[in-house]
Amino acid sequence: MTADGRRALGHFGLPNYLEMLNAIARELGKPEIAKSPEIERSEAILRAIRDLDVLLVLDNLETLQESDRDQLFAFLNRLPSGCSAIVTSRRRAETSAIAVRLDKLEWPAARDLFAVLEKDNDRLARTTEPDRRALYEETGGNPLLMRWVAGQLGLGRCKTIIAALAFLRSAPPGNNPLEFIFGDLLDTFTTNETKVLSALTYSTSMMSVMFIADLAGLNEAAAQGALSDLSSRAIVLPDQEDLHFALVPMVADFLRRHRPEVVREIGDRLESRAYTIIIENGYDRHDRFPVLDAAWPTIAHALPLFLSGPKDRLQTVCDAIYQFLKCRGHLDELLLLNQQAEGVLWH
Repeated sequence: MTADGRRALGHFGLPNYLEMLNAIARELGKPEIAKSPEIERSEAILRAIRDLDVLLVLDNLETLQESDRDQLFAFLNRLPSGCSAIVTSRRRAETSAIAVRLDKLEWPAARDLFAVLEKDNDRLARTTEPDRRALYEETGGNPLLMRWVAGQLGLGRCKTIIAALAFLRSAPPGNNPLEFIFGDLLDTFTTNETKVLSALTYSTSMMSVMFIADLAGLNEAAAQGALSDLSSRAIVLPDQEDLHFALVPMVADFLRRHRPEVVREIGDRLESRAYTIIIENGYDRHDRFPVLDAAWPTIAHALPLFLSGPKDRLQTVCDAIYQFLKCRGHLDELLLLNQQAEGVLWH
């Protein structure tokens, strides 16, 4: 995936397991192995490297069919002592190998990446650190997305990082890095994984496993299992204890477009639950305000839904929650809600 779109690997991309074995044989200086019977080829390579210290590096295995990947992993599991292999893939594979998860870049590493990229990109060189930090946050520290967005600067209407990020949200087919990274993963998500991902689209900050499970309509153990699996594939971002998770903003936008029915279902559940809590415990029922305190995460995440919903429902919510926000010191939230609600109600 380049700034100009997808580029085929051509003859550098090997289509199947046997062709990978043939390539390994050629790299070993033993091209005659590629002419041996298919059933004997893997054994011939293993014999050839038995007394060698060989490191095999196999890249982009997600391009292989599942049956070819299975055969390749079976071959790698039989490597003789002294030989090792490093395999990269955008998809998780069920194998006995040690998995090394590549999480988001830390900010210092991302800053170094920008320093390298700006050497061949004058427009990137003229951007400020706050702009680069915004790019880093919006892409979740994903180096491919950062490189792609930086490559859009100066192309078409992408004069700034903000404009390039906006273009990323609606990039055309063939030049959409989100589709390239996540598109083929959508069909691999389980029902529970899709539900917890959809729940995470309603927050830009970390959410607790308990809250995610509640929104997704799952028990906590099922939600934790789904989140752990997604974390192992770097789809969600965990905290150090794996108790709170967040979704990269760009991935949230992608899910809203490609799984709108699940996202909408969870949004309806969130809005309905928050509305009931507010109406039953709001207005001047000061003795019930502790209930609102405990439910504040649910309420806070639902407020944008009320702002985009029916006006009469929004007015009811504003009236019911006013005293609570005022008495509990949520003055910033109160001011912002009133400003946004006035813009909606008087439009």
